[in-house]
Amino acid sequence: MAIITTWNYDINGDGTFTGTLAGTDRLVFSNSDSALVSISVDAWNPNSLAMTNDLVTVNGTANNCRYISTTEIALGAGSAVALTAANVVQNDCTLKIDWEDDAGDTALSNCVFYVYNGTDPTIAPAGVVFCAFERTASAVRMDTIGAAGEAWDGTVGIGGNGNGLDLEAQASAANHTFFIGVSAKPTAFGLNTNIRMRVEFDVS
Repeated sequence: MAIITTWNYDINGDGTFTGTLAGTDRLVFSNSDSALVSISVDAWNPNSLAMTNDLVTVNGTANNCRYISTTEIALGAGSAVALTAANVVQNDCTLKIDWEDDAGDTALSNCVFYVYNGTDPTIAPAGVVFCAFERTASAVRMDTIGAAGEAWDGTVGIGGNGNGLDLEAQASAANHTFFIGVSAKPTAFGLNTNIRMRVEFDVS
């Protein structure tokens, strides 16, 4: 039995998600589309990059989902649009996360996506706010666990496993995929490389 997990990004900008984040690679939010350049405090990410652990080598550009308001998003360098299923499709998301157990079909429940400080899954990262949404086959999900809309709210966002994005449960199948859009803004000066993103769920 083997568990297979891949975190993919859309290196070509065509919705194929052909880039894969290796174990030491990083998803980086930057003020440039070709290098790690700092973002102003309280400004949302102009670009999303996949980089190696040295934070110098760029493997490709990920789809950029930029927070505008609790109901709006900017995709790439585009203008603000309503964050609805009519305007945002799965191929617009920052990450495509695939998971499977090759021993057989599985169903997933109690699914959640969150960021944490890299050490304790219960603690949100310091100095940065993250917002996120899930694009399912039919809808955009922005709820945190137990609260409507707060995952895509620049004053709340997600952080720690008790304040994660509530993902849609998935029926029994051989493979499972989550499409997730992520936006971030620094709230303090400095470089934070210890942040981790995680998807958790129960398997049956």
